[in-house]
Amino acid sequence: MKRGCDLVKLIWVLVLVWMGFVPSGRCEEGKAYKVVYLKAGDDGVFGFETAPYTLGPGDVVEIKVQGHPEFSGTFTISPEGKIQYQYLGDIDVEGLTKEELREKIKGLLTEYIHQPQVMVRIQEFRSKYVYVMGEVARPGKYPMQGAGLSVRDAVIMAGLVTPSAGMRGTRLIRPTKEGVVYVKKVDLCKILYEGVLAQNYMLRPGDIIYVPTLAVSKIARVLDQIVSPFYKAAVVKDIADGSD
Repeated sequence: MKRGCDLVKLIWVLVLVWMGFVPSGRCEEGKAYKVVYLKAGDDGVFGFETAPYTLGPGDVVEIKVQGHPEFSGTFTISPEGKIQYQYLGDIDVEGLTKEELREKIKGLLTEYIHQPQVMVRIQEFRSKYVYVMGEVARPGKYPMQGAGLSVRDAVIMAGLVTPSAGMRGTRLIRPTKEGVVYVKKVDLCKILYEGVLAQNYMLRPGDIIYVPTLAVSKIARVLDQIVSPFYKAAVVKDIADGSD
């Protein structure tokens, strides 16, 4: 009887660990992070403002100068935030918007061209990402394109949620350079299926959306992993005994 009770206790300890109720230590040795859990009704650092997309390493831009193909081309921004531009050398572009880059190129070309007509287009967005993790169809990182990306749009990009998703307990996580990590609970069910957009915040580069597993599904998975080996062993034993 005691052995059976000990097994039940072990199962529940494993369930609690699986569900994340046991702390796992620091993320990085020697560096402490402060986690701030925002309460209901407190938006904190999260908001609905959009901002123009700014260029960064890895982005690909197309620059066209009307009537001057020698000054036109497609450029990949280097890890140092520069592009190698014909006749002008390396140009710092990191942190500029598309319009600001156009004005910068236009100003530099006035030495060579009278009233240059410049067009700039971002061909590929590769410098800024958000992360959608947990119970979604395609967990991973997704590029930010244009002026902004909302919670709803990011989850749709990830293929929506799985049947095991605990949507009402979704967490929006925002790390900062100061070492503070803000965590906000959002009701993804309201955002996706009830048309309530009060928590459909605009994301920033590096934001993480984590969709947890329903507690029932999580417990079922743990129990399946623990009980299944014993069940399979019992079946094999029964088959072996029956063949004698």
